[in-house]
Amino acid sequence: MSFSTEDIYYGPWIYDEFNRSVPASVRLRNIGAIGSSRDKHEFRFGGSVGQDLPGSDGNPLPTPVFDSVYGGCAYWGHYVVRRAEVKPGVISIASIMKAYSTGHSETYGNTIVRETGIGLHEGINLWNDPDGYHKAYRVMVSMGRWEAGARNSSQKGYEPFNHVYNTTDQNVVDEMFYGMVHGMREAWRDAGFTIEKTKEELGFISPEVKVEAPVKTKEPEDDPDPLLHGGLKGLRTIITGGLGIIATFFTTVFELFGFEKAQQMGSVIAQVLIGLALVFLVIKFWGRFEKMVKKGLKK
Repeated sequence: MSFSTEDIYYGPWIYDEFNRSVPASVRLRNIGAIGSSRDKHEFRFGGSVGQDLPGSDGNPLPTPVFDSVYGGCAYWGHYVVRRAEVKPGVISIASIMKAYSTGHSETYGNTIVRETGIGLHEGINLWNDPDGYHKAYRVMVSMGRWEAGARNSSQKGYEPFNHVYNTTDQNVVDEMFYGMVHGMREAWRDAGFTIEKTKEELGFISPEVKVEAPVKTKEPEDDPDPLLHGGLKGLRTIITGGLGIIATFFTTVFELFGFEKAQQMGSVIAQVLIGLALVFLVIKFWGRFEKMVKKGLKK
């Protein structure tokens, strides 16, 4: 069956996150009941601030809540790769138990071994064993049952666990499996490995943590040289120069010919044209002068 992240279920959920009659790993959609990380990795998988639960040392342990089964399983996958790798791409039940540092770790580990059929120290090769991810999935589900107290029908966590992590529903199984794989791959990406995202990973992001990329506004640059770049400012410069040349030309011609009236007329015209030229120059450089003052004379 094909799986798409568009099919991820975000609620409403049958169990309220504050209903303490339901196991924390179920009501928080946090299949491993894993506490908050120092770097808040849970937020990457749709997690948010959850509740303080009693840790193995008796102290309160902040434990995140997830908005999807996919996100909670992704957090589990990210955790075991980040904290329990024996070597790159290889984990074991023993190394996971050591990373969890939980109470009754020997009984816990042996129970997982018995339920999964995987040796305590057996390396689960996620990179080279075609069955590696499936073995890790079995470990995750078994640990989830332990955390929820749901290993058999006589335990009170059995029914809630099977409601949320329904392993008889292929859609739920796909969501759990691909969530776990996504979390593992994210941990390897964090470590610097180049791994392309698969179609099951693409598009997954919690609505609560989606952040729009900031739009960077570009500061206006200084005006380009008008003689080189043309436009209105270039025309303004040409007109200014042209008026000055024409004024000088008429003044010179009229003076050479010695026509008194023409000279007087030329002088008037020249003065008018020179005045216009001065006006154009003032208009041209006024805006630039303002910019230079505002920018503190950058150049």
